[in-house]
Amino acid sequence: MVRLHHLAVPLIAVIAFFGVVGMGVVTGTWSTTGRAPVLASDSQALGPDDLKGWMSLTEVAGWTRLPLEALIRELGLPEAVDTAVRMSNLEKDVPGFEVSDVREAVGRLQAQGVREGSTAGTAAPSGADSVGSTTGGQGSGAGPGAESAGQGTARGAQGTGAGPESAASPSDIKGRMTLHELSRTFGIPLELLISEAGLPADVNPSLSLRQINEAHGVETSDVRAAVERILKSKSR
Repeated sequence: MVRLHHLAVPLIAVIAFFGVVGMGVVTGTWSTTGRAPVLASDSQALGPDDLKGWMSLTEVAGWTRLPLEALIRELGLPEAVDTAVRMSNLEKDVPGFEVSDVREAVGRLQAQGVREGSTAGTAAPSGADSVGSTTGGQGSGAGPGAESAGQGTARGAQGTGAGPESAASPSDIKGRMTLHELSRTFGIPLELLISEAGLPADVNPSLSLRQINEAHGVETSDVRAAVERILKSKSR
């Protein structure tokens, strides 16, 4: 009978544990955030509205049942992007990156029927919505009213101090916008917006929604939902 050293068993256990964790992170089945969505079955997929800033791109791909490579291409991100970090951190590190862009990309891919294991979704990302484009003169090829890739890049650069950006509808609200901007754009009293979004009364309305998320844990999607509720109640 083979005898194991008294340290061998715990060492094997530790190696096995980290092996499982590592594989889970790679496949998106292990949550490093301490939070995870509840899926009724292995075949169920999250939708665009279920995505949060605390998720990583790897987790998004796993929970939406999309190929990670297709998601990265659709977003126009470099292949070397770190897909294991939170998207809220990517917003700070990758110019023009927004969680809302990921929601839109997931929506497009799911509408196209792209799924894990499929070969679909290998086309180049849509010019108007891809992140990190540097070709300012190329249009998206769509009809009148389509946004060119150059405009999309300029829009992403506005968060660096190019001036305020207006949102035509709640779905256009971005993390680089401020509460002051949203109050003026949608005609909502600032105090009502702050209260409806669940923010403290003394929050600085000049901070971007991204900065507010870092300071108070309220995500851009929460503020967007608050604006939608207020506008809906005003229309009654």
